[in-house]
Amino acid sequence: MIYLSQKMMEYISHKKKKELIKILVNKKMSIASTSTTSTKSRKSDPNRLRLDIYISRLLKQVHKDISIGLSAKNTLNLMIQNTVERILDVSQDLVQLSNRKTIGSREVQSGVIMILPGELAKHAVSEATRSLGIFGGAIAGTQGKPVSKSARASLVMPVARIGGFMKYKAGGYRQGAGGPVYMASVVEYLTAEILELAGNVARDGKRKTISSRHIFLAVKHDDDLQKLFENVQISNDVVPSIHSFFFPKTLTKKTVKKSKSPKKKSKSPKKKSKISIKKKTRKRKSK
Repeated sequence: MIYLSQKMMEYISHKKKKELIKILVNKKMSIASTSTTSTKSRKSDPNRLRLDIYISRLLKQVHKDISIGLSAKNTLNLMIQNTVERILDVSQDLVQLSNRKTIGSREVQSGVIMILPGELAKHAVSEATRSLGIFGGAIAGTQGKPVSKSARASLVMPVARIGGFMKYKAGGYRQGAGGPVYMASVVEYLTAEILELAGNVARDGKRKTISSRHIFLAVKHDDDLQKLFENVQISNDVVPSIHSFFFPKTLTKKTVKKSKSPKKKSKSPKKKSKISIKKKTRKRKSK
C-alpha cells in the first residue's frame, strides 16, 4: 500500500480513495497471477529432465576453479536426457520379451550395457552396483529417519526426480526400488566424465567457464563418448583441422643441399674427340 499524508487525504474525496485502492489491489493480483503461472510452467514439464543445479554441484567436485555457462548446462542436460530415454526404451523391450510388468535394476543394467560403448559401460555398471549396495544398506540401517533417496545411495543426482521421469516415459509399467537408483548413478558417472574432459579442454584454452564448444570438443576427442553421441548434434561447432594443402611448402634437407652445391661443369664433347685421335696416332707409330 502507498501511505499518503493527512493533508493529501483531506483533499481526496472518498470515491477517489476507493478507486485508488481498487487499482492497487488489481495490480497486486495481476503480479501474483503472472508469477504463479511462470512457476507452474517451469515445474509442470514432464517431458524435460531438469538437472541444472546438480550439474553445477558435480562440477565443484570435479573442477573447483572452473564454472559452467547456461548454454553448456542446457546442452549437457539434453545429452543426458537423450541417453536416459534410450536406456529406458531398451529396458521396456526387455520387459515385454520377459512377460514382466516392472522395470527394475536388472533391466536398466542390461540397457546400459547395450547402449554405452566400451569401457564406459564397465565403469558405469561398477559405479551403479556400488551405489545400489549402499542404498540397500542405508534402508536396513536407517529406520524412522527422513532421509532422501539420493543421500541414502550417496549420490549427487536426484533419484526421486529421475524416477518420476522414468515413470512418465515408461507408460504402464511399474517401477522397482532399485531402477531409479541405478539410473541416477549411471547419469552421475556420465556427467562427471563429460565435465572432467570439458574442464580440461577449457583449461587448455585458458578459460574459466565451460561453454558448449568445450563439451563438443571433449566428446569428439574421446572415442567412447563419440560413439555414444554419434547421432546427437551437440552444437554448431566444428573440430579444428586444416588441410595439409594449405600449409606452406617447407624445403627439405636434400633440396637445400642440392640448391647450395655448385653445378659440375660437363666435359665438352670436342676434348673427348681430340683424346681419342691422339691415342689412335700413337698406336700407328708403335706399329
